[in-house]
Amino acid sequence: MIKMTQPKDGFFLVYKEPGITSSQLVQKLRKKLNIPKLGHTGTLDKFAEGLLILPTGRATFFSQDFLKLSKAYIAELEIGISTLSGDPESEIIDQKSISEIENKWNKDWNQGLVLKEQINNLIQWNVQDAPKISALKHHGIRYSDLTRQGIETPQKKRNIEVFSSKVLNENLKSFSFEVHVSSGTYIRQIAIDLSQILEFPISLKRLIRKSVGSYSMENAKKTEDLNWEDLLEILQCFPYKQCVLDEVDTNSVFHGRKIQNFGLEEVAVGNFYFVDQSGEILAICQKYSETEWKYLKVLH
Repeated sequence: MIKMTQPKDGFFLVYKEPGITSSQLVQKLRKKLNIPKLGHTGTLDKFAEGLLILPTGRATFFSQDFLKLSKAYIAELEIGISTLSGDPESEIIDQKSISEIENKWNKDWNQGLVLKEQINNLIQWNVQDAPKISALKHHGIRYSDLTRQGIETPQKKRNIEVFSSKVLNENLKSFSFEVHVSSGTYIRQIAIDLSQILEFPISLKRLIRKSVGSYSMENAKKTEDLNWEDLLEILQCFPYKQCVLDEVDTNSVFHGRKIQNFGLEEVAVGNFYFVDQSGEILAICQKYSETEWKYLKVLH
């Protein structure tokens, strides 16, 4: 019997195509590469596409670090249609005819100048209502379920930051824009808010995630094209200082015991690693004062 090599810990940059859920994509890659532990660092809706970062093995510890990063998107709007969720994945709640759309566009909007101005001014937005169709919960029940039952959900304000926004195309068939936002910003809620501001049905038709922090969609691959050679290792993504330990201290780490005299004074305040003589990561630690540190995660 051939003994399988233990898969490495790290991160895959995956291009998610529309029409597949993030969970389905994770299962697809897990099966393809026989990965026992594969997570995600923030999902994309089924209709959306673009960059997903999937951590393997012990690298799943870093999932929250990716969730905190800013995101950049290309969003295409559907003019003349409003949906309950603000995107194509829910029922239509308002729809205008072609003649009504053209009349509004050509006369009242002056060929979309108002919409264009609103998008270019997104940088001034700093608060957003959480969508009524979302995984947020009220008394343990999802907002989505409550809304579809006709039950009013409490408004939850979220602080957001829009770093940049610009219109890419501006016509009735394809009104699209690019936007760079802080973590936790709902792009479909932007579509809903624009619809309310202009008092005309607007929803999100297409969404492409271009980047997560410094990680670009351009470096991502489709699931069928990914191999272990594409894995970004932990130290590539989080290059913290490494403190090399001998065999005795290595055993102490696995038992969660504090290590003495390893050169703490040479470590800057913040995160650092304990590694063994071969360079294998043993633990992720945090120095929080000149003389104090703690374990964040011991990686068995």
